[in-house]
Amino acid sequence: MQNPESHRPDPFFDSEHPIPRATSGGDCALPILYRDGSLLGMFYRVDPKLARGVLNDPRVEPFVLFGKAVVLVASFEYRDTSIGPYGEFGIGVVCKRVGTSPSVLSYAFDMIGAKDTGIYVVNLPVTDEGARVAGIDLWGYPKYVTEIDTDFDAKGVRVGLRGELEIECTQPKNRGLRAKGMPFITLTTDLNGQLVRTVITFDSHVRWGGAGRVNLRLTGEGPSAQTARALGLHQQAPSFVFRTDRLRAVLPEGERQA
Repeated sequence: MQNPESHRPDPFFDSEHPIPRATSGGDCALPILYRDGSLLGMFYRVDPKLARGVLNDPRVEPFVLFGKAVVLVASFEYRDTSIGPYGEFGIGVVCKRVGTSPSVLSYAFDMIGAKDTGIYVVNLPVTDEGARVAGIDLWGYPKYVTEIDTDFDAKGVRVGLRGELEIECTQPKNRGLRAKGMPFITLTTDLNGQLVRTVITFDSHVRWGGAGRVNLRLTGEGPSAQTARALGLHQQAPSFVFRTDRLRAVLPEGERQA
């Protein structure tokens, strides 16, 4: 007998019809669907000069907000996706295209519509080779394969990026302000040197809070640890922290920009 649960309408995913795209590791159907996972996100405010120093594309620069650059550090535990389960860790800088002057107010209320802005991804290690290849070939995400240990439980979150850094957030699972999750808009430089803007939509609620309960420790010299050290993330607490354990998201093909 078929499980009726599997045939329930799902407006968020039912309109998506993934189409195979060729990569050097085989076909990958886009968009990628993330049906279940956990996410810990942390926003840091850093010196714009430090943020500029970790960017490798001269077409983008930090989008300075109230005198500081904004850095996002995020850890993902993907339990159910259309390409299989895997883990991911990211560091990115909120940026704008050089020569543009987006409105801070417009960005705050319409990130998708602020076409000259996005989070420029500096590091994005993953635990799966297929995810690495697809990320590099299709978007230019700076991925590399490594071991990522994550533990999302009722007492908090622990993340270990093997040989590089460790994060502990002791904010209890259901504490903090509950709100609709915002989209992630990423900027990357693909293998052809084109700037790619990708809008990742979420169908999740997150809990905000716990910035004072985060400890980021550097344990080695890998790519992500080097970025965290260059930005001074290990020497300060994040300004904002959010978490979800009901992650649902859609990662489509990005838009190439001239």
